Amino acid sequence: MGKRLLLATLLIAGCATKQEPASEALATPMEGVRKVIENLAKEIEYRRSTDAFRGRPVVVQPSSGAGTETIAAELLRTRLVDDGAPVDRACVGRCMEVLLQEFVIDAPSKLTLSPGQILTVASGSVPVVGGFFRSIGERETEKQRARNRTNGYMVTFSARDDNRYAARVNLVAITRSGDLAVDEEER
Repeated sequence: MGKRLLLATLLIAGCATKQEPASEALATPMEGVRKVIENLAKEIEYRRSTDAFRGRPVVVQPSSGAGTETIAAELLRTRLVDDGAPVDRACVGRCMEVLLQEFVIDAPSKLTLSPGQILTVASGSVPVVGGFFRSIGERETEKQRARNRTNGYMVTFSARDDNRYAARVNLVAITRSGDLAVDEEER
């Protein structure tokens, strides 16, 4: 049920970035993270120019200490500092909080998403579907799932005034889509 709701939300979402041709393969999984960091930095710059987020220092937080969220948060902080944005370690009263929540879904093969793509969420909340499992007897099934697996981050921008939210915006950032996880021998 949660996967269907997430897919339905993605389908009704608007696209904020250009989609790259599907034939362009990524060299490594981190290449998708690099593209997401680039596009999120541009999105943060845009959001900081709007009334709701103007004049606020940026605080980037992973939702947990696991997965690539922590790495992506650190890379994003570094990129923002290099771009001259005011970046704080914690929200001390008034800030633009950026929260990263990693997700993994088995997407239908007809859904064309590309690494680095940022999707705006057209509805209120999006459930995060995490994790996948492997057993020794399901190697072929897992390879097929890997061909359709999509990884990314649910990104929430919040304009905070102490414990109050003055504004909130949700985005979905795609870090990997398709057969990047398939064994090299099959390519």
